[in-house]
Amino acid sequence: MRSYREFRFALLLFAGAFGTFTVEAQITETLTADPAILVNEGRWVIVDGTGAYATLHGEGEVIGIVNDTLNLITRTFRGVVHFD
Repeated sequence: MRSYREFRFALLLFAGAFGTFTVEAQITETLTADPAILVNEGRWVIVDGTGAYATLHGEGEVIGIVNDTLNLITRTFRGVVHFD
């Protein structure tokens, strides 16, 4: 199996009736024995918030799988969040 790693940057905006918050994720995708499957790992951090989320802070890890055959990305974000 050849070694292949690709680095991804994602900016995720969550919006609701009480405000918004933005999560920045830096993810490394690594090729598996099946070229249609990539394993993901990385870190995330809350970088901005408005309204009720203006004082929201948090960070953690992200893990997941990209399955190009099924056109499916599955990721789990774990960590700690808190309000000031």
